[in-house]
Amino acid sequence: MGLPAGRRVDFSLWTRCLKIYHLSVADSQAFRSSFAKLLIFERDKMENPTVKSGSDANSDANAVQRGVNSTGSALHSTIDKVSEPVRQGVEHASTVAHEAVDKLASGASHVADRFSEKAAWVSEAPSRAVECSKSWVQDKPLEAIGVALALGFIMGRLTAR
Repeated sequence: MGLPAGRRVDFSLWTRCLKIYHLSVADSQAFRSSFAKLLIFERDKMENPTVKSGSDANSDANAVQRGVNSTGSALHSTIDKVSEPVRQGVEHASTVAHEAVDKLASGASHVADRFSEKAAWVSEAPSRAVECSKSWVQDKPLEAIGVALALGFIMGRLTAR
């Protein structure tokens, strides 16, 4: 099955989806790396519990806080990078859908107008036929009488059986 004549394939949406996928894979790797560093730091801290001075505990807490902040910023960055192309894709799909509906409505309106014209022409046909026959009878009265007699004779023969 091919595309109808005059139709083109729009690859921009597919391209955007691939970009989103690649961004999410790259950013998820960065996130996993930051998260892994944070987990390793916490594991090391749990495995080697030493009594530390106040400043060492503060530096550990600061390191944990930095790890949480970097992980959070990596997540925010991933969300921002993924959401922008998706938003553009949704806007593009919405625009295409609106254009399709407009074309459909235009076509339906054109068909309705044509149907209305044809219906008016058909409803006026009997009055046009009467006007035409009146003018013919007035122009050629003897021929009209002869045609009427011939039609009467034929109808009589058809209905007599």
